[in-house]
Amino acid sequence: MPVKNSNFRTRHDFLNKVVEPMIKERNKLGMTQEELDFKLGVADRLVSHWECGRRTPTAFNLFCWAEALYGEIIFRSSRNLETPKDIIAISCNDNCIEADGKRKKTK
Repeated sequence: MPVKNSNFRTRHDFLNKVVEPMIKERNKLGMTQEELDFKLGVADRLVSHWECGRRTPTAFNLFCWAEALYGEIIFRSSRNLETPKDIIAISCNDNCIEADGKRKKTK
């Protein structure tokens, strides 16, 4: 099944650092937005609206969204970090996707 191009319209708000790695992971899994809608049990095109910034997912929706992509959302304190990109990371299986989209192997 072809992967829908998610680069048509992107978020430009505070959630961009969380949503962009999730879009990349969805594409890597070969999952369409419609398939993710169905897996989450949400309205048609809601994932599309979240991804492009038309709608803002709740914290619960973000948790379920990450879980549907076989990952989790992790919070890290920024007090002892050198760069802001390290604040948000999404863990998918045994890999950690940093806010810049790069993968780091986790323990």
